[in-house]
Amino acid sequence: MPTLNDASPAEVIQILTSELFTLVPSGSNSHLKIHQALLKSLSPAFRSTSEGGWAETDSGIHKFLENDAGDEADVTEYVLLCFITWAYLGDYKTETVGIKSIDTTEPFVFGGSRKVGYIKKKGRRSFSVGELDDDGTESAPEQASSTETTNMTNIQSVTLPHYLVLNVQIYVFANIYLIQDLKALSQQKIISYLGLGQKSRTDLVDAIFDVLNYSLMHLPDDDELLDWLAKYSSWKLEALRSDMGKFNALMQKSNGKLGGLLLRHVVPTHISPFQSPNSPYGRRY
Repeated sequence: MPTLNDASPAEVIQILTSELFTLVPSGSNSHLKIHQALLKSLSPAFRSTSEGGWAETDSGIHKFLENDAGDEADVTEYVLLCFITWAYLGDYKTETVGIKSIDTTEPFVFGGSRKVGYIKKKGRRSFSVGELDDDGTESAPEQASSTETTNMTNIQSVTLPHYLVLNVQIYVFANIYLIQDLKALSQQKIISYLGLGQKSRTDLVDAIFDVLNYSLMHLPDDDELLDWLAKYSSWKLEALRSDMGKFNALMQKSNGKLGGLLLRHVVPTHISPFQSPNSPYGRRY
């Protein structure tokens, strides 16, 4: 029984009447609750965790350790929120934690007189529109209070991970805790996003570098997603080489691991070096 969404009526009752178990993200004191019977049903690793079999677990609370060296994957609050959502619903949407899956931003067009405080929403962006004055001009919206300004500043100071990065973090989390269905779902979301044919924008290229870096650090060489990412990277090699600084740094950081993966899929050149215009050789082969 992977999720509550797939449970039978009897299993639902068993889960919802069980004790709540607390998961605490790495580097955070947030306490996220999940029914213990549901957590135990998800994987053998979590079954051991909920029964107190791990040193990090105490009195129904499991604290995911923070790894300063970076050789182990931190479990962020975003990852746990998506995991718990999936555990109950059988799916998760990154919009739940404020991360858009695709760029749906559209230019705002003022379409006429509105009531004061009217909000036009598109995704997570909001536009406050004042009412029209007698001369047809729009009155200025009310100034936010100092408390509201402070709260907005605090919100904006939090850097959200890119959609791809969050999903690869979820994939690594599922791989560590042996949650195959969640692993397959996050892999599907990553591949579907990259399959949208988005332009090679700088932010997308940066996200691909981050995804490769995280995957190379935390996934085994024979991992299915890592191999797919290597194939994708060989296909997008020109875009990645647009930032040779990051590309070379990642090659060095991976100790040749990325280079070996790329060689599995990179397409050989069809032009002989002897046919190059700059070739010092006088004949063609």
